[in-house]
Amino acid sequence: MHNDRCSPPQVNHWRTDGDYARYYQVPFRTLVQDKVQNLIPVGRMINADAGAFGAVRVMVNLNQLGEAAGTAAYLCLHRGCPVWQADGTEIRRLLIQGGSAL
Repeated sequence: MHNDRCSPPQVNHWRTDGDYARYYQVPFRTLVQDKVQNLIPVGRMINADAGAFGAVRVMVNLNQLGEAAGTAAYLCLHRGCPVWQADGTEIRRLLIQGGSAL
């Protein structure tokens, strides 16, 4: 199912000082569940233990999770596959291309 009106996400380097943000890295697989085909639970609804949740619930990390989820949604829509088939390595590559990941 290809949607011609959908274009790749335009991810831009959001810092203005030319440096990359220092943030925690969260594996994409933490955003994937196998009960609802195209649901990406992102943000403060992420399933994490108390220690990890304390790190990922801050705004800069939630921003990065949102960008990863949006990129995954685009890839899956473009390929007609469920989110659980998204390739985390490819998502990271696209985020790096846009300047949003290291």
